[in-house]
Amino acid sequence: MTPSQLRLVAAPAALLAVTLSLLADSASAQHAHDMHEHAQDGTTKELTPSDFKGAPRDLVLWGDLARAGLTRKHGEYKLTYVPGKIRGLHGKQVTLVGYMTAIGEGERHMRFLLSAQPLICDECHVVASPTTTVEINTPRPQKQTDEPLMVQGTLEIVEDNPNGLVYRINKATVLPRTKTTKTRSQS
Repeated sequence: MTPSQLRLVAAPAALLAVTLSLLADSASAQHAHDMHEHAQDGTTKELTPSDFKGAPRDLVLWGDLARAGLTRKHGEYKLTYVPGKIRGLHGKQVTLVGYMTAIGEGERHMRFLLSAQPLICDECHVVASPTTTVEINTPRPQKQTDEPLMVQGTLEIVEDNPNGLVYRINKATVLPRTKTTKTRSQS
């Protein structure tokens, strides 16, 4: 295996390991629970374009990303299907709205995960899927936040990641967000 191939395997493995360690930390889970809304029935509110005033035309919905197909064999994932609508966005600018999960130490991050719902929540009844989690790479460090983010950048479909990473957004920028409904801090 060449050094560049080794980096391609090691980086996602480290990403998954850090995410799993975050999920195992009960203090982080409690903090994540406190940072997003739960409906009366215990379900988590999924973000929609209407949560954002003036949502850009290139906004991609998590439900569309989630339609990708993965199989898992001997502990490794294999991408088996990507909807044509999403495959057509490979290499193009897209915008996603989601929750940030840091994969490193500190308050500012150039690489983090974005997901439809917070990855760390002991009361969420939805398990995060690799198809609803996107690796974000930014040219400038972004401040860790518990609030939903609107991120815009170039979509990459990751065809051969054995750890299940399906999507990556490169050259990402965090866009300003104006919420049209109540925020988590008001609930």
